[in-house]
Amino acid sequence: MPDRSAGKQISHISRSISRYLDAKVNSLNLSYSVIPFLTYLYEHDGVHQDELAANLHYDKSSATRAITALVKQGYVTRQIDKRNKRRNIINVTIKGYTIKDELILILRRTTQKLFNDFTDEEINLYFKLSDKIDKNLDNMLKSLK
Repeated sequence: MPDRSAGKQISHISRSISRYLDAKVNSLNLSYSVIPFLTYLYEHDGVHQDELAANLHYDKSSATRAITALVKQGYVTRQIDKRNKRRNIINVTIKGYTIKDELILILRRTTQKLFNDFTDEEINLYFKLSDKIDKNLDNMLKSLK
């Protein structure tokens, strides 16, 4: 086992990506923290807020803050589900869809820059190892319950 902290390395990478993307999406009046929610909604428009949080592995309060920020910017709407008044349905607005292409382009370019000077084999290995770490973390979290 290497004498390095995986958590520290992952945390550093995450914070650096966060700072970089915060700067890149500032022109869209977005912050890094809402990107996962908006990009998920592009593919799953009309999802319940609690399902959105669960599918992205966020707690309900973090999801509420992100959705509230997106509502304030006019990128999504939050409506009470008529069949179950305790649940909210989240939809992307026209304004939200107008920034989709630019946001996706920023994310793709960021990924390309992250893997600059990597071979295809190295990129595939990175994702293979990251998937294994993610699976191990899921199992670790399940063992806490």
